[in-house]
Amino acid sequence: MSGGLELVKWIAFAAMVADHVDLILLDRSVPWLNAIGRFAYPAFAVAFGLGLARSTDPLAVARRLLVPGLVAQVCWLLAPGGPALNVLLSFASVAFFVAMLDRSRWHAAGALVLVLCLAPWLEGGPAGLLVASAAWAFARFREPVWLAGLLPMAVALPSVGLVAGLAAPWIGQRVNLAAPRVPGLLAWAYAAHLAALVALRAALH
Repeated sequence: MSGGLELVKWIAFAAMVADHVDLILLDRSVPWLNAIGRFAYPAFAVAFGLGLARSTDPLAVARRLLVPGLVAQVCWLLAPGGPALNVLLSFASVAFFVAMLDRSRWHAAGALVLVLCLAPWLEGGPAGLLVASAAWAFARFREPVWLAGLLPMAVALPSVGLVAGLAAPWIGQRVNLAAPRVPGLLAWAYAAHLAALVALRAALH
């Protein structure tokens, strides 16, 4: 199952790169690249939540995302029209909240307040955080909260991207192809491709 989810993440990564090429290099002049990119976030959010549920140390997951997330943030500050806080920081906040759930209700409450304060500036916004959290809860507890998490995402993202993003992890679990899991590799690949695109844009302009 892990290999299937990793494969989904790398396919979503490729879709995201297409979207970032359109944003950073082409100034949103190629609509079909942006359309491909619509698949990326919901697929990442669901696959991340399902993967987080299998982790025995969600705080380590948050730390593993934080450093490349901060590097990527520098790149976003130099990119035209990038999100206020990038997707790695979005998912790190979800992992941090999950880690605090295992401590005490006061830790969890404090983490929830922090995440809610950051949510409007995080890529995906509150809806994206909720879907990643709902995917984690579904895999961990098999509770109806999973369905509750889908409603805001359905409003926030185009329906085709939502359906594709939700279906992709389950397809990834059932296909024979798989990608190896190297902790932190995809996060650093995210930061590296942003740095490369921003540097290329500066060279071209």
